[in-house]
Amino acid sequence: VMGRWNWWMPERLARALRDTGRIEEAKAYLTSLWERTPQSGAVNLALGRLEARQGSIDDAIHYYHNAAYGEWASAAEANRRNAQFELIDFLLTAGAFPQAQSELIMTEATLPPDPALQLREARMFAHAQDYEHALKEYRAILARNRNHPDALAGAGDAAFHLGRYRTAENFLQDAIKAKSQDAAVAELLQISSLIVRSDPFSRR
Repeated sequence: VMGRWNWWMPERLARALRDTGRIEEAKAYLTSLWERTPQSGAVNLALGRLEARQGSIDDAIHYYHNAAYGEWASAAEANRRNAQFELIDFLLTAGAFPQAQSELIMTEATLPPDPALQLREARMFAHAQDYEHALKEYRAILARNRNHPDALAGAGDAAFHLGRYRTAENFLQDAIKAKSQDAAVAELLQISSLIVRSDPFSRR
């Protein structure tokens, strides 16, 4: 029973205290737990969320990192990856793009070849305005599924932001074939095509 309590109870009690405005009490409670179990993924995650709630970027990064590399009673791999992605979501929402890019690059190195996870990472890279890495992730998805509509649309968008308009046009044309009802993709394709056809340095 105590084993089960250790991984879910800290977050629930801390959340209850936080949601009732008792931020300092929640922080004191979690800090006390952390001093006894500094390797606990659940306790570090709860502290990371509390620091994120207060907008403390450096402290949030510290605790989220501890959660990502900490000990979990069950589903350790999934919990660690979720902690990494949650940290990146927080950094993106806070507009801390350089920090988000660094976290994404570290996460990219350990990401399994799962299209859903790669798509999530690619979108995060794009949100962080790292379009080179976003395009790389989209291409990795398309290497296994050349007709993946979201990856085609994302690759077209990333290439567009990189100024590679002909590449963007090609990706977006394929995206339209796979996802013809997407108005945003159609609009970006139209803009890309206009730019390509008006380029005086184009061989055409």
